[in-house]
Amino acid sequence: MARAVILVSLLVVLHSTPVLADGSQTADEATDTTSTHPDAISDTLVDAAGKAGVDPVDLAGAVSTTGLDPLAYLCKVGELSCPEPAVAHGRMMTVRLTYYLEYGRTASGGMTYAGSTACSYNFPFGTKFRVAGEVFTCNDRGALGSSGWLDLWRRPDLAHRLGPYATVEVMP
Repeated sequence: MARAVILVSLLVVLHSTPVLADGSQTADEATDTTSTHPDAISDTLVDAAGKAGVDPVDLAGAVSTTGLDPLAYLCKVGELSCPEPAVAHGRMMTVRLTYYLEYGRTASGGMTYAGSTACSYNFPFGTKFRVAGEVFTCNDRGALGSSGWLDLWRRPDLAHRLGPYATVEVMP
């Protein structure tokens, strides 16, 4: 008897549309397809689900599980075709390009790492540069001049390939 009560209780909980004692539904309840808790689904979520042609309840579950915004989730899983976000581009600049191999503490206080760059004093520590598609960060100084040079840590291949002067992007 206890198993039958648990099973009936479970079926009632799982059934999302309220049912009257005779098994019929009221007119208002029969048209409610959002949830047993309509307040739990925002208008934004319903709009996003409508754009993608997916069930708002399913989308609500996915959003609560992933923590993503409804539109971001739908774009990520391919339910909506979304444009790529615009990439901010910095200014282009021609610099003297060299490389160094010494491992140790940088002038900014950290240790050298892939992407470390000694740079001239006209670039503050933390300035990011895009060199041949790779990003480097100014975190060291050197003795190559006061303006317009980058000294890439452990990247002789790039320095040789690009030559003594290269046009780089100073990232925003």
